[in-house]
Amino acid sequence: MPSSSSLAGIRLLLVDNDSGVSTLLRAWFEHLGAQVACAESAERGLERLEGEERPDLVLLDLRMPGIGGLGFLEKGRDLPPVLVCSGFVAAEEAARIEGHPAVRGILRKPFDLPNLTAAVERALASESCAEGGGDPETRAEGGA
Repeated sequence: MPSSSSLAGIRLLLVDNDSGVSTLLRAWFEHLGAQVACAESAERGLERLEGEERPDLVLLDLRMPGIGGLGFLEKGRDLPPVLVCSGFVAAEEAARIEGHPAVRGILRKPFDLPNLTAAVERALASESCAEGGGDPETRAEGGA
């Protein structure tokens, strides 16, 4: 199990229309010390970005009613780093997603919590390296 200090104080925004997924991930990441906010739609996620303290990372579901994850990426301005989480990503979508400057990786659902946590830690480390002059090519990879 990851150290609870590895994510202590990190601010996450979970954007997923599946309340069961959001509840599970919120409990998991809060257990690891993160501060977690949830949004049930891409539109609500964008609203939360405008009205609250900027998260360190967004976990974004791709398949949601409304504008969905792609719409979130297209409409969002000056987005924080994003990990896209989806059960299915078409090849043309993957190319668009991976080309977005905020995206740090795509995680295929279902994933297990330790792999998700490792991807979050890699994405945050990648952001730290990019800001501090490190290797900006480090990107989170899909988990199990």
